[in-house]
Amino acid sequence: MCKKRLFVFCFAASLACLLLELGSLPSFAQTPAADENYLDRIDRSIIQKLKAESGKDEAQIYQELGLVYFQQEDFDRSFMYFNKAVALNPRAWWAWYYMGLLNMKEPEKYFKKAIQANPSFAPPYYWLARYYCKKKNIRESRKFFEDYIKIAKNDPEETPRIRTAERFVELLKSGETDYRQILKKINF
Repeated sequence: MCKKRLFVFCFAASLACLLLELGSLPSFAQTPAADENYLDRIDRSIIQKLKAESGKDEAQIYQELGLVYFQQEDFDRSFMYFNKAVALNPRAWWAWYYMGLLNMKEPEKYFKKAIQANPSFAPPYYWLARYYCKKKNIRESRKFFEDYIKIAKNDPEETPRIRTAERFVELLKSGETDYRQILKKINF
């Protein structure tokens, strides 16, 4: 995960440098986010430049733009770019995962697609388990928590979440099925 964070940071820094190079950063910084046409023009310039200079395919570039917009909390644009990434590459697991995070009211299809695209990537199992718990689908919740724990066990960055997942499983096994009560008992 650390490499991914470094990659996203480097990409964001590269994006800022590219905007400076294009001479667009000052007006971009002053332009309201609602000016979609302006953002679309900037995005098209970035995409063209990255395609020409990075050797990355369009799906990768869309996924990276989705991450940048996610970090900037422009969730609509983030979702739009993740959606473009998976339209071009249905195995873009990172994009599917973030689409699930961006749609936590109905994340099931996105997290399942992320799992299908990369079964060894643990976080979608965790969030899918929580979603099922909230929906009172206890059997599926336990299954996905247990799968998550198995897959994440060797990832030190997942340690806090593993402990939470273990506590969820323990409480579900004891008969607790109320999501809010479980959260209270876990001290959320």
